[in-house]
Formats: sequence, structure tokens, C-alpha cells
Amino acid sequence: MPWKPNAPELPDKYEMAVYRLISTEKRLLKDPQLAWSYSDVISKYIQKGYISKVIPSKTEEKAWYFPHFAIVRPEKTITKTRVVFDASAKLDGLSLNGVICQGPKLQRDIFDILLQ
Repeated sequence: MPWKPNAPELPDKYEMAVYRLISTEKRLLKDPQLAWSYSDVISKYIQKGYISKVIPSKTEEKAWYFPHFAIVRPEKTITKTRVVFDASAKLDGLSLNGVICQGPKLQRDIFDILLQ
């Protein structure tokens, strides 16, 4: 990812990510259907190679942990449960989204579409 010039070093947010994980797990324990659906989405991400399990190393390498949570939209027919990786989660006023450069706009402007 392209970092912004003179971007500050991100703090270690392992504890915050674990706290958010515990909150997510509590929510999933209350709703077994959501837990199954969430687990299914994570399994598909692993199969597709979008994510992989990382074994923590004992070296002094810096790491950034993404908190994640479920968005449930029961009215959808295909993707009712979606996992959101929260790159805007802040710790000490900093987030990953805040220190990386913004990518190109991927959607066309609605005004341009309507003019066509």
C-alpha cells in the first residue's frame, strides 16, 4: 500500500483488535445462525486466498491487526452476511486508512451516467 509522505508510525493495536474480536464472538454466541454464516464467509475467504492464518512471530516486526465484524442484511438474496475489515478503526487517533494514500475512484460519477 502506498503510504502518505511523512506518515506517523502506527501503534500496536493487538489489544484493541482482541477486544473487538471478543465483542464479535459474544454477538455470534447469541445467534448460532449468524455464527454459522460468519464462519462460512471466513472459510470462503480462506479458500479463495483473500485471507490466511498468520502465525505470530517472536521477532520485533511491526504488525497491524484489522478488527472485523459482521454486517447482516436479511433482505439480500445472495450475500446476507458480510464480513467488514475495519481499516478506519482508530487507536491513539491513528488508523490505517489515515496513513495510506487514497486509491483511484472505482465508481463512475452518477452525474456523468445520467447525462449519457
